[in-house]
Amino acid sequence: MNQYTIIPTFPALRSAVLDRLHDYLNDHGASLDSLIRQVRADAYIAEWATLQEITEQVQATRDAQTLVLRLHTIKDELLCVIGEPLAEIKGAYTGAEFDRALCWHAARLTDIKRDLEFAFRV
Repeated sequence: MNQYTIIPTFPALRSAVLDRLHDYLNDHGASLDSLIRQVRADAYIAEWATLQEITEQVQATRDAQTLVLRLHTIKDELLCVIGEPLAEIKGAYTGAEFDRALCWHAARLTDIKRDLEFAFRV
């Protein structure tokens, strides 16, 4: 049985991937910031805002290399601290909850990074 499959054009694919990243940041950016603050032991980091700025630049320039590298760096940073002692920050994750959150966010970032690499040919 033959079925036609519609393959989206690259501009549509790029837009969909950037929308997916934007949705992830809107829904889970505060949680990601909380994790990054614990990982870096710095209460003043705003990685969410930085990623949104880079995403806007990608939409304007259609060059996602900086965004892919930033996502890769954050993902590696999260994965490297699994099982490590926690920094004491007010309102922070604790114990096994921290490791689960690290793994969950790292997996989401890996998926988005992979899709960005494909859509933008990075």
